[in-house]
Parts: sequence; C-alpha cells; structure tokens
Amino acid sequence: MLNFCIFHAYYCQKRVKSENFKKIKTMKLELSKFGTTLISRELGSEAFRAFLPTLRKLADNENLEIDFAGILTLSPSWADEFLTPILDQLGKRMVLLPTDNLSVQATIKILQEANKKTYIQNP
Repeated sequence: MLNFCIFHAYYCQKRVKSENFKKIKTMKLELSKFGTTLISRELGSEAFRAFLPTLRKLADNENLEIDFAGILTLSPSWADEFLTPILDQLGKRMVLLPTDNLSVQATIKILQEANKKTYIQNP
C-alpha cells in the first residue's frame, strides 16, 4: 500500500507540473511598433512608459516574447531603457526571439556584458 501511495503522489506531482507547463501563455511584442530605428535613452524610456500598462497586465503564467522583425537599428541606450526594466520585472519570462540583425545582436551582447545580466534568447 505504501508503494502505491508513493507512486500515486509522484504521478500526481508529475501531472500537475505538466499541466502547469501547458498553461503558460505567451504575449508577443513586436518592437517595430515603436519604430524601425530605436535610438536614444529618452526614446527608449518613453517607449517603456508607453508599454508599462500592458506589462502590468501580464499574468504570472505568461511569458513575453520580444520580436525584432522589421528593426533596422537598435542602440544599446534605447534597449537599456526599454529591455532592462522588463528583464528586471520578468526575469526568465522575457524571451528574445532570434534575429539575424547584427545591430540587435551586438546591442544584446553589450547589455549582457555591461549589466551582468542574461537575456534569454529563444533558439
């Protein structure tokens, strides 16, 4: 009987974990909504303030995917004012979608080194 109880508890625990995994939702943010040339701290901060009400509505079981499609230029100053506060709030729930844009790749690398923080990138 004890073995059955241990098995049952293990099964239920696994089931709950897998059910919770399935319940994770994702919000996709297209950065191009803020423009294609994202430069300056002032504009990054302004964009973050505009996005903040939406960010506050993000559920605890919801991830935020950042999409760089359509971005021509992303400066470290703009990204630091916009992405870093989101990373501070969401941690691993903020995921950067893959991009071939060298400006974006260089900016993310600079931010990671300067801020000593890891930005989760979707493979």
